Amino acid sequence: MPRQSTRCTSCDAACDTLDDVNLHRFLGLVNEFRNEAQLVIVSHQKRTMEAADCLYGVTMQPGGSSRVVSEKVGAGN
Repeated sequence: MPRQSTRCTSCDAACDTLDDVNLHRFLGLVNEFRNEAQLVIVSHQKRTMEAADCLYGVTMQPGGSSRVVSEKVGAGN
């Protein structure tokens, strides 16, 4: 069942260039707000993806069509 959320926040590559100390702080904020808001974070940062409940990606099919894939990873459960 989806969480009730009063806010939806999007961060596009906000954490990709952070050093370890600031990435740790950012992930602390993600953890702090995960029960209050739906967070949509676009990232290639492995540690950020490990903190996710669900990962989404886009892959190119033969013939040039795109397909969205998802995987529930349950880190926040």
